[in-house]
Amino acid sequence: MRRIVTLYSLAAAIASAQSIPVKVPAGMTTTIAKHIPASTRERFAMEATSGQTLLVDLDDSKGAVEIFGPAAAGTKPLPSIDLGGSNDWMNVLSKTGTYEIAVRPSSKKPYDLSITLMDPHDPRLDPGLTADKVSLDLGVLGGKPKLSFEPFHPALGGEIDDPWPANLFVQQEHVEFRIMSLEGLKKRMARDKEWMAQLGRLEAALKPGGKLVTPELLPPGSSDAAMMFGSRMEYVEGPSVRALRYIGQFAQEDLPPTDSLTYVLYGISRDGKYFVAIRSEVSFPPLPKSVGVVPVGPKLKALQADASRRLNAAKPEVFKPPLGQLDAIARTLRLP
Repeated sequence: MRRIVTLYSLAAAIASAQSIPVKVPAGMTTTIAKHIPASTRERFAMEATSGQTLLVDLDDSKGAVEIFGPAAAGTKPLPSIDLGGSNDWMNVLSKTGTYEIAVRPSSKKPYDLSITLMDPHDPRLDPGLTADKVSLDLGVLGGKPKLSFEPFHPALGGEIDDPWPANLFVQQEHVEFRIMSLEGLKKRMARDKEWMAQLGRLEAALKPGGKLVTPELLPPGSSDAAMMFGSRMEYVEGPSVRALRYIGQFAQEDLPPTDSLTYVLYGISRDGKYFVAIRSEVSFPPLPKSVGVVPVGPKLKALQADASRRLNAAKPEVFKPPLGQLDAIARTLRLP
């Protein structure tokens, strides 16, 4: 959920040079939108509780944000985890009280300041289950792995990264498995309308009576490369999850099909609580190992259509690793 605070409601505080009071309900984001800086250093004050995680995102990449704690402890700025820039801040708060957000904009241009408060068990921070409650077997690709915890990393402007909230994961050889709170994923990606629409289409396809969709309509299979084409979209079902999987080629330039492909599986647990993602490198030997760049146009489309046809017609064991071994991973998943 998101609250918008306009600059008009801040006028009195700005005029008196006081800290601007901001209310941020737990689990929500309050955005001070299109705020016109009144000085080179502005202050915003908010109430928070010990154990909550505060996230502040200033949409001025050359600006800076500092956080000061309550009372006597508020004389030195508090440390942030590394988010890659001085305009963003996140950490767990150790005391209950009033926190001050100091903003140094880089210019007099209007800016947006987004402030998020998360309780300890917010689904962005907590996957909702622990590794000992998850049973998974990678088979010949890695046996029964030990899952690790990956903490929440916020979606910040201009960054290209995976959309995951806090999750349990294993990355072994060329296979990656992740499980996370579905609600946490939705909260993490709430500002990306296109991504949320893609997730909605996945949910609809996985419901009883749902229909297959093309890979292009699902959440992206790669965070740093575009999908050239996708093929072999199929349902994969197990006791704990129902999923869609496909084989795709991802690249940062317009390459024609090669034998280096990616297996992508996205699923939702039977109880609707968890989102499951499996990705793996896949080889399809009938395609060439390397090719040159081909400009976007009829020739490239023809090559992609031919590759898609060949992938659809091939037996599962032609792929390396065989598709049956990869599909079996989701089928072995057991959740509480």
